[in-house]
Amino acid sequence: MIRRHDFNSDWWGAPAGIVTDPAFFSLAPELQRAELEPFAWAEFRHDLETAPPEPLLVDAGFALLDVQVGYRLELSPTPSVPGAGDIEVIDATDDRFEGAFEEMQSFSSERYLKIPGSSPERNDDRFRRWARLQVERVPQHSLELRDPSGIVQGWFLTEPDDDGTRLQIGMRRRGGTTRGTVLYDAAFSWLCRRGAEVGHATFSVSNIATMNVYAKLGARFTSSVGCWFNVGCGPHDDAR
Repeated sequence: MIRRHDFNSDWWGAPAGIVTDPAFFSLAPELQRAELEPFAWAEFRHDLETAPPEPLLVDAGFALLDVQVGYRLELSPTPSVPGAGDIEVIDATDDRFEGAFEEMQSFSSERYLKIPGSSPERNDDRFRRWARLQVERVPQHSLELRDPSGIVQGWFLTEPDDDGTRLQIGMRRRGGTTRGTVLYDAAFSWLCRRGAEVGHATFSVSNIATMNVYAKLGARFTSSVGCWFNVGCGPHDDAR
């Protein structure tokens, strides 16, 4: 019912769990504690409309730390935002963006920041690790965005799946001067010209700036996913 989340465990430096079966919350308390004991903390993600009743989650020690909003976006081959057509988009097939993510702008709307022992620096480390893995896994769908002067303004990491193209994450370069709407529109048009038709993903409901970008680009918001955490599972010392 709970498995080890390998990526989060490697990042955190101690075992991190992910609840895979909502039936966990119907177990007797002693069985829940036994399932949680191997982990420093555990996360449970589920659609808000069909999630287990909140009292069961609370009784199991889980607190709601974030809500992720799902969306779908019809992609267009022609940029609609002024300036987006001037952005150069390249993929990582020939250039794996070595060292690029050290200049990534920090993420302030992120659930992992709320875990005791976390920090902005530690959260940034998680994103850099994940971004490097994505570039290695799907370089042809990992994009770097440059202004007309050739200065890198950000990156967009994507991946095809059964529902279209997962728009994993957009990252702005620290100190970049190009608006996010321009960068996103340039990336999405590039993807469409290479065969992508529909993009989808989720983002934190607290990230109002991103919500406004997607709303301006015509996104249709489709779901709300709760992210609950138990941050006091087993007796694991913080490894960092």
